[in-house]
Amino acid sequence: VLAADGGTLATVALRAAHIFGPGDDIFYVKDTPVCFGPGWLPRLGSERGAKMSMVYVENLAAAHLQAAAELRTGEGHEIRGKAFNVGDFDQNIVCLYHEAGGTALPAVTLPFWVLFVLVQGAIILAILCYDLLGIQIMGGKSGLHEAALTAGLPATMNSDRARIVLGYSPPIPRQVAMECCRRWVRGGGGREARPSATDRTGPAAPIRPLVRVRLS
Repeated sequence: VLAADGGTLATVALRAAHIFGPGDDIFYVKDTPVCFGPGWLPRLGSERGAKMSMVYVENLAAAHLQAAAELRTGEGHEIRGKAFNVGDFDQNIVCLYHEAGGTALPAVTLPFWVLFVLVQGAIILAILCYDLLGIQIMGGKSGLHEAALTAGLPATMNSDRARIVLGYSPPIPRQVAMECCRRWVRGGGGREARPSATDRTGPAAPIRPLVRVRLS
């Protein structure tokens, strides 16, 4: 994308933090809210050391619209050909989904070394079962795979440049975003109900679009 910038074609790259919001399948495991619904999943890694940068899905969309509008109007000379990290806040990923799912925060913290042993053991067992018996015991959303290790390690990004140069500011506040997720989960996890743009409550003022883009 950045290499294509030049002449009449103006480009900018937005590098997103972990995206969450209604429609996120991490809330569910095989259509059942076993991990984050009942709230039994422990915190992976320490609360202080295992934080991950997060961005609400609609805020990320607004950032793309804002960048496109600046490039289109010719006022984006400061952002042309540049990359920006876009994130709203940092939080442990398990704590995020507990909060967004409307459940209490985890009471148990699983140290990273314990998580590492469990993941490696599960992978070895899965390989043996599949190779010897032809049975697949670990699905993509079982949790005990190598991707789970990232949840126990810090994975944050600095989005100051996006806020200063691009002018990014999350149009949907954190508490409103969390309430949208809770309503989505209570409504069946998007299988039937999806929140509309007006289906938001919270302490913030009515939400307005960050930018308006004319496509004509």
